[in-house]
Amino acid sequence: MDDEPAVRAVLAGGLALHGHQVTEAGGAGEALALLEAGERPEVLVTDLAMPGEMDGLALIRAVRDRLPGLPAILITGHAGDAAQGALAAVAGEGPFAVLRKPVGIDMVAGQLASLLGRTGAAETQIPSR
Repeated sequence: MDDEPAVRAVLAGGLALHGHQVTEAGGAGEALALLEAGERPEVLVTDLAMPGEMDGLALIRAVRDRLPGLPAILITGHAGDAAQGALAAVAGEGPFAVLRKPVGIDMVAGQLASLLGRTGAAETQIPSR
């Protein structure tokens, strides 16, 4: 999930090249609507900073209310954006990783595989922002 279409396209395309099935969302509302429509991702990849009332941490919590323990990757370019307590709380609710921008697609794909306990490419649905 990323509100910037170009960033979202690069991330989705790169993960698809790594063998993952990607479902894109342009915002938290869109990601939650996909869940309400029946999408069942194996992992959530989201940016921290988003327009509107819900940031990436809030999105992870909202998604995990519906899908407890869902693995999540939070990508951020600003080290001070998220309070350590908020990060710790999300980490305590399921598999979780924080990646700092700039981050390469190989790093995202590797972290994704690690969270899913996989060593090779796999088909994964990822609402990517």
